[in-house]
Order: sequence, then structure tokens, then C-alpha cells
Amino acid sequence: MLEKVIDIFRELYKINEDIGEEFKAASYRETYVKLKILNENDSFKKSFNPDLNFSFKNTLSKIQNFKFFYEEEVDYNLIKKRNLIINFQSLFTKKTLLKIKEILEKGSLKILDDLIENPKIRSIRTLTKIFGIGPSTANFLIENNVNNFKEYKKWSKNREISKIKELGVKYGNISSLAKNREAIQFAVSVVHLYIKKSEKVILSGSNRISSSTPSDVDLIICNKRGKISSLISYLVEKKFLKDYVKSGENEILGVFEWEKKFFRIDIKATTPKHLATYLLYFGSGKYFSKFIRKIAKD
Repeated sequence: MLEKVIDIFRELYKINEDIGEEFKAASYRETYVKLKILNENDSFKKSFNPDLNFSFKNTLSKIQNFKFFYEEEVDYNLIKKRNLIINFQSLFTKKTLLKIKEILEKGSLKILDDLIENPKIRSIRTLTKIFGIGPSTANFLIENNVNNFKEYKKWSKNREISKIKELGVKYGNISSLAKNREAIQFAVSVVHLYIKKSEKVILSGSNRISSSTPSDVDLIICNKRGKISSLISYLVEKKFLKDYVKSGENEILGVFEWEKKFFRIDIKATTPKHLATYLLYFGSGKYFSKFIRKIAKD
């Protein structure tokens, strides 16, 4: 089934993101998105559009009516000879087609199986779930024989580490919001209780585009002064915000508790004048944000 192919490419791009292979992750993600568009109806395309990887935007109109014949053997030359609606090669490389063929024939993909079974990659993915640890830090820790949270906590004792990493030591592996979506609404509701008529609170980041795997709760607070200090005092007083560090003058990275589990929260404050650009920067998914930042830099 094509759903199996889609799931495997999704797992490929997620693992490569976790281990810091950004180029591979983007490539696998592009294949994943294309396959989803091929397999889904118009409602999916509309909902997914804000976070599309625009490197293949010109093919969207071509593939909207294209059907992927997954019940047949995926033969590169056969597809080319039949000239099925569009040139299949314009959507996928030969290497990608071979991977699709392998999945359809065997129900699995050796490249993915090898990644999952690799002990170092397992350690990297375990460590990067800890607050403040990215792929490069995870690799450094593994070189120092640190492979999990227990070893990391022991290793960090009596060492100078950043404030964000201190949160990681204290709270360990932050719970997944994908399995605890009620926690997102809980966080928004608590902040709403503080907000005055002259202010707004906007759910942003991956949650704003209905991502199925949000990593944290992202909120934009909009008020006349663009200040965050009084809100933070309120959230600490109400014992909602368990811990936090300032990531900017009016921005925080923090931890909140819900149902005896800990979750990440990222709050930024801005003024009405700058709300539109904040939404553009902070109100979309990772890949769209990268796309618009590149435009700004260029």
C-alpha cells in the first residue's frame, strides 16, 4: 500500500532531522510530501500548503490528478515508456523510485532498518529528546560515553552548562505533545486567563498549521509594549510555569506541568505593529520558516 511507502519516508526524514542530517532530511521530506499529495484529496493540499517545501512548487499543478499505481511493479523504464500522465522522473529521482519499489516488494526499506538498528543513532535520538540537546551536542556526549539521560545527568554534575541544558538535566525527556494534545489547550487556557482586552494570545508554530507531531507549545503574546515580564510573573505565581530561561528580552523557553508530565513552552511577546511579521516567522512550520529566512537573507 502507498500508505506504507509514505510512513517509511516520513520516518526517514524524522530520523535524519534528529541526527542532524538536514540535507537528507529535507530530501526525504520532499518525497514524503509529494507522495502525500498524490495519495490525498484537495483538503490535504490546502491544509499542508503553508509548510510545503517550495523547491518543487512548480510540479504541484501537474501532480494533483496523478495516481500512483502501487499495485503494479514500479519499474523505472516501464513508467517512462508508458508516459503516465506526466513524466514520473520530473517528480522523483531514479534512486527514490528504487526505494519505493523496494518498499512495495518487501514491505520495508533496508536503509531505514539500518538507521533504526544503529546503536549510535539510537543514542542520538534518545539524547536529543532532552531539553537543550541538539545533534552536535549529542555526538559530543556519545564520544564521552554518555548515551542516555541517566548518564547525562551524572556527566553534567559539577560541570558548567548553559541554563537551557540545566533545564534538561532537571526535567529529562520532555513528554510528547502528539500524545497529549489536551496539554496544548490547557496551556493556552491558562495564558488566556491573564490576557486583558487590549492583548492577544495566539497559538503559533507547528500547532498553528495542525502538525501531528508538535514538539512544544508556541505562543505569541501581543500587547502595546511588547513586554512579557508581567505574564511570566503571573504564570510562575499560578505554578503553571515550572521553570524557564530567557531566550531574548521578551522571549522565554520554559517547562510547564500537566497531568504529572512536563512539556516545553516557547512564548514570545510583540506589539500590534510587528504581529504580522511575528506570525510569519513564528507561526509556521520549520521548513516554511527556513524558506522565508533564506529569502530575507538573499
